[in-house]
Amino acid sequence: GCTRGCRFCQPGMLTRPARDVDPDAVVETVLTGLQATGFNEFSLLSLSCSDYLSLPAVGVQLHNALAADTVSLSLPSQRVDRFNDELAGIIGGARKPSLTFAPEAGTQRLRDVINKGLTNADLLNGIKTAHEHGWDMVKLYFMIGLPTETDEDVLGIAETIGWLQRECRAQGRRRFEVHVTISNFTPKPHTPFQWHTVTAAELRHKHNLLKTAFRRLKGVKINFTDIRVSALEDVLTRAGRDMSRAILRVWELGVARHDPWFAPDAFFGLWDQVLGEFDYSWDVVGPPIDSPLPWDFIDTGIEKQWLVDDYAKALAEAIVPDCSFDSCSHCGICGEDFGANVVLAPRAVPQLETPSGPPVQPKQRLRVVFAKRSEMRFIGHLDLQRLWERACRRASLVLAYSNGFHPMPRISTATALALGMESDGEIVDFELAEPVPVADFRARLQSQLPHGVDLCQVEEIPLKSPAAAQALVAAEYRITLQASQVTDWHSALKTVLASESLPVERTSKKSGKTHTLDCRSWLFELELLEVGETEATFQYAGACRNDGTVLRPDDLVQVFQAATAQEVSLANVYRLGLRLATLCE
Repeated sequence: GCTRGCRFCQPGMLTRPARDVDPDAVVETVLTGLQATGFNEFSLLSLSCSDYLSLPAVGVQLHNALAADTVSLSLPSQRVDRFNDELAGIIGGARKPSLTFAPEAGTQRLRDVINKGLTNADLLNGIKTAHEHGWDMVKLYFMIGLPTETDEDVLGIAETIGWLQRECRAQGRRRFEVHVTISNFTPKPHTPFQWHTVTAAELRHKHNLLKTAFRRLKGVKINFTDIRVSALEDVLTRAGRDMSRAILRVWELGVARHDPWFAPDAFFGLWDQVLGEFDYSWDVVGPPIDSPLPWDFIDTGIEKQWLVDDYAKALAEAIVPDCSFDSCSHCGICGEDFGANVVLAPRAVPQLETPSGPPVQPKQRLRVVFAKRSEMRFIGHLDLQRLWERACRRASLVLAYSNGFHPMPRISTATALALGMESDGEIVDFELAEPVPVADFRARLQSQLPHGVDLCQVEEIPLKSPAAAQALVAAEYRITLQASQVTDWHSALKTVLASESLPVERTSKKSGKTHTLDCRSWLFELELLEVGETEATFQYAGACRNDGTVLRPDDLVQVFQAATAQEVSLANVYRLGLRLATLCE
C-alpha cells in the first residue's frame, strides 16, 4: 500500500493502508526464489519502494549475499527524493539497470496541486546522485493535462530538464541524457481528480508547446502517449454499465484483430464508429461534484467526501502529508475492516562489500550431447541458452564466466537448431569453475531440465580443446519429402547420387538477392529409408560449418525437384546429430 496521496493515482487510493513486509522475509524470499528458479535478476516491487525504510539494509544484505554471482537488482520507478548513495550502490550487479523517476510536473506549483511532495532541491539531489554513481542516462515521466495546469507549467517540463542537464554537466562528466515520457492525464475512479476533464484539443496544444521547447535541448529523447489512447481510456474508465453494449459491439466488428500501436487507424476507426452509434463523445464531460457516479457502490474504504475535500485542496494548492510518516489525513481507511498503517522501523545498514565478481578461470570442461524433442522444439536458441544457465544455477553447478563489463557464463553450443525442429544429437560445452565428477554433473543437471531436453552423453575434454563450434563439420538429418504425384524415388536417388553438380538457389535475407550454389561437394551421404507413392523418407549427412557452408534440408527439396521434374515439399525434418572433426578423421 502507498499513502503518499498523489491525487491522480488510483493504486495509491485503492491499496491503503501501507503494510511493510518484514525485512528477513524479503531476504529469504529473494534468496529462495533465485535458487529455485535459477534466475540472475530480481526486483523489489512496491507502489513506492523507496518508502520502505529498510530498503537500504535489505538491498545491502542481498548485495553482499550475492556478491560472487552475476545477479542484478532492479527497482521500479522510485521516489527521486529518497534516492541516495546507499540505493545507488546496491542497484544493479553484473549489469547496471536503467533508472526511472516520475516528477510528473515541471513546476513546483503544479507538483503541489497533485500532492507529489517533491521539491526542486529533492529532484536535483536525486538526479545528481545518480549521475555521480555512473548513470549517464535516466528516464523521467511527466504528465500533462492536470487540474489548473497552464502553458507555463507545461513549458516548465522542458525548463526543468534543461536545468538538470546543466547542473549535472557542470560536474565535469562528458554527457547526461534524459529519456522523457509525456503521459496524458486520464481521470481514474476513486481518486480526487475523478471530476477533472481535459479535452483532446487541449492535449494537442500542450504537445505542440513541448515539441517546440524540446527542439532547443540536446541529449533528450521524448516520447508522447497517443492522445487517442488516452481519450479511449477516459471514455472507458468513467463510463457506467451501459458501456458494456458498446464494448460488445466493437468486439463483434473485429476490433481485437487490430493493434492500437501497429494499426491505429483501423483500431480507432472502429471505436469511433461504435461510440457514434451509442451517442458517446471522445471528450468526456466531467460529472458535477454532487452527482452520483457509476462506481459509487464500490466500497474502497476511502470516504467519497474525503475525495471531494482533497480535490478542493488541490485547487487551492494545499499539500496533504503522508500519513505513514506524519499526521492522519482522515481518509477513512483505517479501522476494523482494513486495519491501519504498518510501517517498520529501518534496519541498520550493513557494510557494503566490494563484489568479487564471478569466477573467470575454468577448471573443467565438459562436452554434452543432448536431445531436444517434443514441446522443447519450440524453444529458440537464446531461450535454450538461458535454460542451460538457469538449470546450472538450480543444480548448484558453478560455471566459469567471461571477462569484461558484462560477464557471460561459458556455455557454448556447436550450432543453433532451427525453431520447431527436433534433434537427437545437439552438442554444448560447459566450462566449470568448480570441477565435479562427470556422472554427478549429468545427474544434477538432468534433474533440473524440462521434459524434452535429455542428456545423451557427457564427457570431460581438455580445457584447450577446440570449441565445438570450431570443430563442427557435418550434420545428419532424416527428412520426409512429399511429391505432387506418384514418383519413382529409387530412380530419383540414383540421379542425385550420379550428378556431378547439384545447383541450388539461395536468397540473401539482407539484400533479397538470389544466387546459385553448387552443393554437390556438401553432400556426404544419402540413403533412402522408406518409400511410398508420393512420399519418401531419406537420411543424409551434409556439410555443417559455422562459416556458412551448410547443406540445408531445403536444399535437398530443390535437388529432388530437379531430379523428379515435379513439385516437392518438405513434410518432416529431424536432426539425428552433429559431427565434429575429431569424429570424422
